[in-house]
Amino acid sequence: MNKIINKIFPILTLAFVLTMTACLNDSDYSNNLIGTKNTANQNFVEVHLTSADTTNAVSRAYDGFNRDTTINFIPVNLTSGPATSDVTVTFELLNATNAAMAKLIAAGNAIPDPTKFIVLNTGNTVTIPAGSSTGYIKVKFNPSNFGGFYSFGVKLTAVSDPKYTLSNLVTGFVKFGIKNQYDGDYTLTGTLVDAANAGIVGAYPNEVYLETLDATSVVMYDVTAGNFYHLIKSGGALSMYGTFAPIFHFDGSGNVTSVTNYYGQPASSTRSGELDPSGINKFDAATHTLSVSYWMNQPSVIAGHRTHYVEVFTYIGKRP
Repeated sequence: MNKIINKIFPILTLAFVLTMTACLNDSDYSNNLIGTKNTANQNFVEVHLTSADTTNAVSRAYDGFNRDTTINFIPVNLTSGPATSDVTVTFELLNATNAAMAKLIAAGNAIPDPTKFIVLNTGNTVTIPAGSSTGYIKVKFNPSNFGGFYSFGVKLTAVSDPKYTLSNLVTGFVKFGIKNQYDGDYTLTGTLVDAANAGIVGAYPNEVYLETLDATSVVMYDVTAGNFYHLIKSGGALSMYGTFAPIFHFDGSGNVTSVTNYYGQPASSTRSGELDPSGINKFDAATHTLSVSYWMNQPSVIAGHRTHYVEVFTYIGKRP
């Protein structure tokens, strides 16, 4: 998969890959990139989260409604398919003694109050029922009680059925909070110029989501591609740059202060984001419109800036 997404590849290829992986996924995870140990034994149990890297971490944001809500928060998955009998998986909650959790906490993502964020799994166990490949770590909370961003981490520690083995993805982390003001469903218009390949042009207009990462940043999710990408046209066909999706960072006045890459700064493909300060880089709160100019750099292909974007995000409404 990494070799595939590091290239520009047609939209039909992506759709095929997503279709093939979706059979083991809950609907909330049907667009994930996942992996297990590279070994002949495929009877693994793992934390099944989307991740741009091997940290197995995701960010989620919720509408700030005032009611208790039960959520299938973290899926636990059998990689070999449906279980023939119930499988019980034991987990532990992680705290600041875990290095990844400590990093999240240091970045301002506190561990939520356990009286307001309740884990519903009795005895910290997940049951994967017979006939299914997935069970869930379930939580209950009232989103209106959470004004900032918080961190929640788990580690799988044991599995009841001896024919299953814990995979290398035994830990998982969720950073969660309330959607920020930039979050939403947008129509994207603009221009795109690729200095390395004149056959690549913009695919505008296009529907995208801006999804909350924290209180002051959003990542672009391409609705057509069904993942965190930026749709383009290459030789007239729909495509995208693998391992590139812009993250827009804002100050308190709605100015875009920087643009980075969701897949790393830089990603394995050497792609990174950079703000073009000469453009209009502003979120208009009155019209809920974002104007931004930025570059995608890729020094492994071309020195300097590779692709220049000048774009406008026009608000449609709340995203699903």
